[in-house]
Amino acid sequence: MASPTNAVRRTSLLLLLTFPLLFCRGGVQDRALWITAYYPWWTYYTMNPSELDYSAMTHLVIFSANPVKEPPYLDVLTNPHDSANVVNGLDCGIPSNYLAQTIAKAHAKRVKVLLSVGGIYGPGAKNMSFIASDNARIATFVTGACAFARRQGFDGIELDWEHPYASDREGYVALIFRFRRELDQWSPHGLFITAVNHTPWKNLGYDKDAMIAAFDQINPMTYEMHFGDYQHPRTGYNSPIERSTQFSDYGGYALNQPGIGPKAWEAFGIPASKLGLSISFTTTVFSDVVPPVQPGRPYGKSAWGAIREIPRRGRRWDYSSKVPWQASGNTMITYDDTASCRIKVEYAKSLGLGGVMIYELGSGYFPSAPAGQRDILLRSVAASVQSTAPLLGDITPPPVTDKIPPTVSIVTPAAGGTVSGTVQFVARAVDNVGITLLQFIVDGKNFGREIVDPPYTSMPLNTWLIGNGEHTLTVVAQDEAANVGTANISFTVRNTGRKPQYKNLVIYDDELRAPFVNISWGIKADFGSTSIARNGSKSIKVEYEPFGALWLQMGKYGQESNIDPLSYVSLNFDVYPSSDFPLKVVFSNNVTIEIPIKANRWNTLQIPITFSDPFKSFYLRRDLEGKEVAYFDNIRLVAAVAK
Repeated sequence: MASPTNAVRRTSLLLLLTFPLLFCRGGVQDRALWITAYYPWWTYYTMNPSELDYSAMTHLVIFSANPVKEPPYLDVLTNPHDSANVVNGLDCGIPSNYLAQTIAKAHAKRVKVLLSVGGIYGPGAKNMSFIASDNARIATFVTGACAFARRQGFDGIELDWEHPYASDREGYVALIFRFRRELDQWSPHGLFITAVNHTPWKNLGYDKDAMIAAFDQINPMTYEMHFGDYQHPRTGYNSPIERSTQFSDYGGYALNQPGIGPKAWEAFGIPASKLGLSISFTTTVFSDVVPPVQPGRPYGKSAWGAIREIPRRGRRWDYSSKVPWQASGNTMITYDDTASCRIKVEYAKSLGLGGVMIYELGSGYFPSAPAGQRDILLRSVAASVQSTAPLLGDITPPPVTDKIPPTVSIVTPAAGGTVSGTVQFVARAVDNVGITLLQFIVDGKNFGREIVDPPYTSMPLNTWLIGNGEHTLTVVAQDEAANVGTANISFTVRNTGRKPQYKNLVIYDDELRAPFVNISWGIKADFGSTSIARNGSKSIKVEYEPFGALWLQMGKYGQESNIDPLSYVSLNFDVYPSSDFPLKVVFSNNVTIEIPIKANRWNTLQIPITFSDPFKSFYLRRDLEGKEVAYFDNIRLVAAVAK
């Protein structure tokens, strides 16, 4: 799903907040809004169909089947592996008939289920353009997609083409009318909905009259609105109601700006009743943020995340934008919570929109929470849709002016004390308002992740790995107002006897070693290829699609195990590509290393592990268009050596 980009001026939400949002343009909102939620196949195992609250939605979109250039132009029809993922969740750990279960349970609650097709940005969009440029290809693609959907029991099609350009307009119109004609032959009539760009720019291929005639829902993708100037990216919000006036450097966009979102599409000529408002259950995690860590600041990297991964302390609220955000260390996270979800639903009601669209359910799901609390965001949206109460205004307490820093002390080890073997550091931190995070630092380097809740105890440190002698321990604590308190001590490591020997962790050596599992995307992987092998008789043959990744995880979904990086010095592997390309190695703790590899030879790589944050998985990604074949062998984590 694509990211919105367009700079426009700020407008005021004053009138919106002055009157009860029960009253909408044209009178009282007397019809129920649709709640269209996306359910990606790769979340089947984490979020089993039996866990979904179908009563909290009206439409469920299975995401996704994608266009290809080989007839019949849809991956689930040309590649049995892709079909098995959509139908059975093949790569989710335990294949099963997830799609059939989902559709049966949804239909039992009168929820309509749609198959997403079309092609997200990049190669998928290019393939869509290729298909739409020829009437014969359009006919083959539409017939095949509808036949597959009908066989599986779907109620219709969702078109996610990101995005048709002006040169695609004629083909786009022909494509959507062909879908409409095909779906009208179903009994009952098949539904046809679409996700579109956040604004109908003139250089895009959207046709107002054709869209009104063809689609039952049109959902602008109004999220990830933080990018601002691509040359000077700044932190910001996924989907604020208004541009922030709380932060002077804010450069992102907002729903209530002219030329953005549903208002722009209504100005284009689409009736409000056919438009939906997007609500994102994903987060954006900005790291290496230039202090102060807040919206409107330069940052080093950004990545998608899930709500359940947000630290429980450190929440902030922007009164001008009506959204929460979170800051800890050098990281800022933008997200929606139950408060902002309600405000967005009320905003959709105020515009007289047809409904709301959620992308995507898995990112807002808490698998370890008690039953009834695992999909709290979805339930919040549903409750807000069903409510006739007016907006309560700012529903979080006002910020507290606080200039008192936390008081920090180190409990273990004692200052000047001696330790050996494995030790855990213990700290105490108190504050007049509340501690948001605490970080242990050993010899000037962060040790483990920031801790957001007491008890403030570090992960175990094997002191053999830092060596005998004097070391320093620093503890830094931050409160709600970003006041900082610190404590420092020196301690001595004194280990005696024979140095311990540590074992390598073998991940692949002629086979993928348990408990590691394959959770890759955008590739075809053969873990028993005998074509080329570095050692032994087998290797992993990886057929990269554009921007694909070989992704290996320690443990199945929901049963992952942490890997202690302090126990290893490097991730080693051999790779044999058919052409030169930069290989991106990404750990699940967001550490990324890119290294060039040479064609038609074995490249022996050693990726140093110099970080202390635990990780559960890593992936080997090719961030290029086109296809590529590469072989991987001897994947292992090399054990640290006692000092």
